[in-house]
Amino acid sequence: MPAPVVSYLETQKSEHLQKTEALAQQLRQLGVWILSCQDPRFPRDLEALPYRVPLLYGHGPLDLLHHRPRIAFLNSRFIRPEAEAALRRAASAVFQDLRLAVVTSPFRTAYRACAEVAVAHGAPVILVGDRGILFLLQSPWVRHLKGPKLLLTPFAPEDVGTPGAGMVRDDLIGCLADVLVGFEVYEGGNMERQFREALKAGKTALMWQRKGSSLANPRLIRQGALPFATEVELVARLRDELGL
Repeated sequence: MPAPVVSYLETQKSEHLQKTEALAQQLRQLGVWILSCQDPRFPRDLEALPYRVPLLYGHGPLDLLHHRPRIAFLNSRFIRPEAEAALRRAASAVFQDLRLAVVTSPFRTAYRACAEVAVAHGAPVILVGDRGILFLLQSPWVRHLKGPKLLLTPFAPEDVGTPGAGMVRDDLIGCLADVLVGFEVYEGGNMERQFREALKAGKTALMWQRKGSSLANPRLIRQGALPFATEVELVARLRDELGL
């Protein structure tokens, strides 16, 4: 390295070490744990990603990472009221009848709706963030969400927003879930890609296709996603596909 860079690092080393130790102490006091990708407890599902996730920061019961089966309800960024209402009804029926954990996020309305419905039925919740663990722990919505929950993020503890973080969050949700359920997934978008990757990996993918509605994604159904029109049909398909 150039001499000025080396000199700067040497003069700033003590200050940076102090900041790092203070941050580490703060994380310990808050009960935050860190998993390296070399740790045997690290979720191997994430090895399917096209990029490496070296660290996961978490808060809450680590054993939720190994709770099976896990379900994710996915939709494109802007979900219409009709689809959100159908999602809430379907999630309620699923968590009332089946013992599943949900993989979702504290960001975006539909993701929050899934977590709130799951908690109301006593289902465990894995919340994947697109910001640092300190930001997640300070969220009033996260603090008020009662029940068994695990916070999980690959971003640095003090991160408050990185370009492309939302796509990484969605990638982690898609990888950690054993089954994906879609309600309003636009063709050509990131969520459609999540479903294609899930189908390629042999996972179960289901798509809401109510008669007379324009909210379904026929392309995903042609590629192997299983259509359903009602909550009863969704629960029945999940029982069959997951052997429950």
